[in-house]
Amino acid sequence: MAPTEGIPLSPSGTTRLYGIMGYPIAHSLSPLMQTFAFQHHHMDCVYLPFPVAPERLAAAVAGAVALGVCGFNVTIPHKEAIMAHLDEISPAARAIGAVNTVHVRDDRTIGYNTDGEGFLQPLHALHVPLTTTTTCMLGSWRRGTRCGHGVAGGGLSGIGAGESDARAGGTPRGRPPGVFSTGAGAGSAAGRGWPVWRGRVAC
Repeated sequence: MAPTEGIPLSPSGTTRLYGIMGYPIAHSLSPLMQTFAFQHHHMDCVYLPFPVAPERLAAAVAGAVALGVCGFNVTIPHKEAIMAHLDEISPAARAIGAVNTVHVRDDRTIGYNTDGEGFLQPLHALHVPLTTTTTCMLGSWRRGTRCGHGVAGGGLSGIGAGESDARAGGTPRGRPPGVFSTGAGAGSAAGRGWPVWRGRVAC
């Protein structure tokens, strides 16, 4: 993806700074994609990768505020740990137990989780009838939970996270109604009439 032609990137004293915290982070394509989007929309912003080791996370968050960073995304391994270092957490992010987006406003950090909303946007664009659609989600528990909160809020009638908790390396947290795993939650799946075979929902 090449930068938009004719839109030079010329940071100045008014340029707004954004970025992504993770470790490692050099492989991330987010800076390329987000900077392209800023340039395409003629926004005076830059988006940089911030390599932050786990033991320096608290200092990195405080440093971002001190440096006037307007906001940043959060990726592995900080999505859960960063919650302890934020001033405020949205209800959805708290229920999910993970933050992937931080907005800095008036020197306060506010954490959000956009996974569910991002999952729903293409479904809305395709005019999928959510209230009459039953969905079986296959994937690790943590990823399934984050998207599951979004689809449950969108009105889908049934959701399954198809990989066991133990295998996913996570534990149930903030599980929305109608969302279950087929590891520790296999009994719930069977009780709902969803056949379980070798730890997975058979769809």
